[in-house]
Amino acid sequence: MRAPRGALCLLLAAGTAGCATTVTDSARGGDTPPTTVPITAPSFDDATPTAELFELLAEAAGRVATAMADGDRDAARAHLAVLEAVGQALAPRVAAASDQLAADLARVLDLARSAVERNRPADADKAVRFLPLVAASAAGLGVD
Repeated sequence: MRAPRGALCLLLAAGTAGCATTVTDSARGGDTPPTTVPITAPSFDDATPTAELFELLAEAAGRVATAMADGDRDAARAHLAVLEAVGQALAPRVAAASDQLAADLARVLDLARSAVERNRPADADKAVRFLPLVAASAAGLGVD
């Protein structure tokens, strides 16, 4: 005996309805106010070695990820500003070496932005994990 089509659809809908994950502020300890962290922008210029800029970028990305994990969006925005400043300094160097490397750097920056702007802490973690690969590729290509 075949089950009516409507009953099957209802069963499928009920079975998949509980698959979504919702993160609320209370799950992250939303009752505690975010901490204010003084942000000191790193100093660098055109003569700063590329490897050092990648280190500064990695530090800023790590701070964005930590702030997002702690639910401190204000600190995350401040660290994102530092990350973007260092990324802008790196962009012409990597673009001169490789279009793919430039796209990879842009992807890291986009992930960090997405983390802060869309409240997606996992994107900040992805940026942190992807960045060493981009730095290694730049070093392999001899980006100075």
